Amino acid sequence: EMQSALEGLGINVYDYLEEPLKSAVQAATEEIGNLSESVTNGQLAEVIERLADKFGKLIEKTAKFAADKGIPALINSLDWISQNGDKVVALIEGMGAAWAAWKIGTMATHVMNLVKAIRDFKVAQEAATAAPVLPTEGPTDYTATPSETASASEPAATAGTAATGVS
Repeated sequence: EMQSALEGLGINVYDYLEEPLKSAVQAATEEIGNLSESVTNGQLAEVIERLADKFGKLIEKTAKFAADKGIPALINSLDWISQNGDKVVALIEGMGAAWAAWKIGTMATHVMNLVKAIRDFKVAQEAATAAPVLPTEGPTDYTATPSETASASEPAATAGTAATGVS
């Protein structure tokens, strides 16, 4: 029964599509015939003939270049590589080693700069911690004793020298 129902459905759908499909196939057949006539005797004939001529010349030039220059150059290059393979390998290895050394040197420079910055920060922090704290309230005529001035200025001078490189 299922098969019979499906066949009935197929027949009903075909009944609706039969005329439009026939019409579409007929129109497509006519257009293909028109195109074929245009290729043989119409406007497209000239264009296709020009394209065929240009494409043929392109193939000829490409083949001539390949035969005269391209293939001999490729063969000579491969021959040179086969005769100098050890030098090519050494060159590539040397370039790789140089690149690795440059990367390591760059990274080492960055690490050294970071270590120096950390040291400079530590010195500056120690100098800031060692500086006397002046009262913010009360009498403003406070004067540091000579021992306070000496002990406070020594770490600050050290920090300044470390940060600027000038003593």
